[in-house]
Amino acid sequence: MQKNEIAAEKFTFEIPAEGNTAAVQVEMDRNLGFYHNPKMLALIAKEKKYSTMYLNENGKDVMILRCVFGKFQVIASTKEKCIERVSDDERTGMGSLFHFLLLF
Repeated sequence: MQKNEIAAEKFTFEIPAEGNTAAVQVEMDRNLGFYHNPKMLALIAKEKKYSTMYLNENGKDVMILRCVFGKFQVIASTKEKCIERVSDDERTGMGSLFHFLLLF
């Protein structure tokens, strides 16, 4: 690494606090329009944050989850993984059934 380069893996972006709003760490897989086109971004030494999570089994993506209002929701799934998720004792309920019917 040269003298003026930044180690990108150690830094992420944050929208600084403004008025009554707190600072917000930028999710790296969202575009800036999601944040209503902020005027400024700050570079901070922090672990990167993502809103989308990919579940991978044996080299194959089996489920895609997205964080919406602090809770992960299924965006896409294989039939087998979706049935496994719906039949999980901790997640049973109409919400899981609704997601299953929505996906398939």
